[in-house]
Amino acid sequence: MNSSRNTKRTSHWNLCFQYAALLLGSVCGLITVPVNLANIPLDSYGVWLACTNILAWATILDPGFSFLAQQKIASSLGSKDLGLAGKYIIAGLALNFLIALTITGISLMIVPYFVFFLGSSFLEATSRENIIFACYINCLAAFLNLARVS
Repeated sequence: MNSSRNTKRTSHWNLCFQYAALLLGSVCGLITVPVNLANIPLDSYGVWLACTNILAWATILDPGFSFLAQQKIASSLGSKDLGLAGKYIIAGLALNFLIALTITGISLMIVPYFVFFLGSSFLEATSRENIIFACYINCLAAFLNLARVS
């Protein structure tokens, strides 16, 4: 009886966290759309799409440590070793945050070069600045996507 109640409780918490991750992704999307529309002129939209596509590829660099941490936590909880589970939780959160911070830091450093790398010398200076600003906002969204705990 107690095991069944714990399974239901764990399932409810899992559902809550999955919905929280979905909500976080939705909020990131809703925040970035108005910023992008306000800062990107129509004539430079294609360059911006190329820049954000490169940033989207940065999220692929996530090695999946959060999934490994989930497996280790589940294994230690299954063997009723709460101390080890706590260590895995802390290590998993710290490692996931460090990886997200590293990938985002690298992305932030190379954002100013995206526009010039793509050969968009025809853009006005204000358009370049707006595209770079929008890329910075997208870096923040990529960080939130990488830092979320699955």
